[in-house]
Amino acid sequence: MKNIIKFLPLLLITLVSCEDTEEFEFLPTEESFEIISPTDGSSLILDETNGQNNALTIVWSDNVSSSENYVIDMSTDEAFTSPINIGSTTANSYSFTVEDLNTYLLQAGLYAYEDSNVYFRVTGGEYSDLFRLSVTSFPDSNPIINNPNDSSDISLSVDTPEDVAMSIEWEDPDFSPSSTTIVNYNVQVALADTEFAEFESLGETQELMLDVTHSGLNNKALSLGLIEETPGSLEVRIFSSLETTSGVIERYSDPITINVTPYASTIEISTWGIVGGAYNNWGAFADAPFYTTEVPNILVSYVSLLDGEIKFRENNDWTNNYGDVGADGTLDNGGDNILVTAGNYKITLDFNENTYTIEPFSWGIVGSGYNDWGATPDAKFYYDYTTNTFKVNVQLLDGEIKFRQNNEWLTDFGDNGSDGTLDAGGTNIAVTAGYYAVTLDFNNNTYTIQSTDVWGIVGSGYNDWGGAGPDFALTQIQPGVYYGDIATLVDGEIKFRPNNDWSTDFGDNGADGTLDAGGTNIAVTAGLYRVKMDVNTGTYELNQIQ
Repeated sequence: MKNIIKFLPLLLITLVSCEDTEEFEFLPTEESFEIISPTDGSSLILDETNGQNNALTIVWSDNVSSSENYVIDMSTDEAFTSPINIGSTTANSYSFTVEDLNTYLLQAGLYAYEDSNVYFRVTGGEYSDLFRLSVTSFPDSNPIINNPNDSSDISLSVDTPEDVAMSIEWEDPDFSPSSTTIVNYNVQVALADTEFAEFESLGETQELMLDVTHSGLNNKALSLGLIEETPGSLEVRIFSSLETTSGVIERYSDPITINVTPYASTIEISTWGIVGGAYNNWGAFADAPFYTTEVPNILVSYVSLLDGEIKFRENNDWTNNYGDVGADGTLDNGGDNILVTAGNYKITLDFNENTYTIEPFSWGIVGSGYNDWGATPDAKFYYDYTTNTFKVNVQLLDGEIKFRQNNEWLTDFGDNGSDGTLDAGGTNIAVTAGYYAVTLDFNNNTYTIQSTDVWGIVGSGYNDWGGAGPDFALTQIQPGVYYGDIATLVDGEIKFRPNNDWSTDFGDNGADGTLDAGGTNIAVTAGLYRVKMDVNTGTYELNQIQ
């Protein structure tokens, strides 16, 4: 025990007699072993982008134990039923990085993005008092595929094309089963032993499972290069993306291998396309692809066209092609060019009836939150064949929006209950200013609006380096792959950047079609372009139409 000698003041001593003089008194100080900082009940939200920054420093005062070594414990309950030892020190303070503290929280069984209480104490021969911290962690583990097993044999059958061939199931261990956090999962497939240099998407979901049909897996297998009626190996992995206030967290599962024998398709997904002066200058770049539908031998394409002519051909080649003799909607082998006018269209090929249809078709965002309820064209959605959804990346303003077809009010959707459900003619949807990825899912009658980076084209070749308006926005249709059409460029230079901002950008140092961070400006000539930026392969395409 520590004591201090407390003397009575000299003046007081001179005023009393010797008989009344008090003895010298030893008074103890308050003995304590207590945590000074942080205060009990503090809150902390961990930010995954600052992993090596200091997250928390515990400071304590000890005039009880006189310990030369202190141990810091953490627990999920006040009784410290199962304490976790997280460090020791000879000092009277201890600090955690964001990454380390997050790891301890997950090891303690807490779930990501859920407010949780944890308790800390210091031991130095005796226990200090404890303090409670309300903390939110972030995910650190990757998804884990549970089904099918590695090296499974998947038998595909031409007789049951729409039956489920494979149910892929996985877990995301850092999230609770009841978590309300929206995580987007994309199931990707690639040839075995290629490290996913090229891959196809089997589909997107926010669930922990995805069913893949015989025809769906068969088409992807053939697209990747497997041979009909010949066994081959594919790898499957789960790509997860999570939008946060700090950016996007991307994670990949370890891949599994599946053994597949594809069958001969009646009509292959990507073999038929649209060619013509109205789309790609009669083959200056790849034809606009058609996609299979739920009805065998009926294909569909969603495409923007210019004034001009088109035909339909197989494999980007003229061996098999169709036009229309008589402009009667009948597919004629080698027939006349088909005259079209500029616009957005849904084109359907029906090889059962040997006919085709071309109908105006587009979905867009309209509202005070985008274009003053139609003062300019609506923000156009792009079709994602891997998920059978429509997507657009867009900058929104504070206000309200709706989704409507063909830039007119004949068909529109709002949301009566603000529950993410598409309601025909429903209530306006309130939005706040920011950059978003918007998805329309007509299969489930739902929509999502999520914060994201919106990549765009900036430069003297488009908007006077930002001085003449916002960048030309691109839309991420599949993970890491962005499209934009039709961009009107002028003679000059361009670069790619996100959110109309120079925090990061891509140029091209060698003028070789490769994306280089902070690279050289890209020279362009005046014309109309279809644009593709693929951050997976680090490449871009500027395909001029006119």
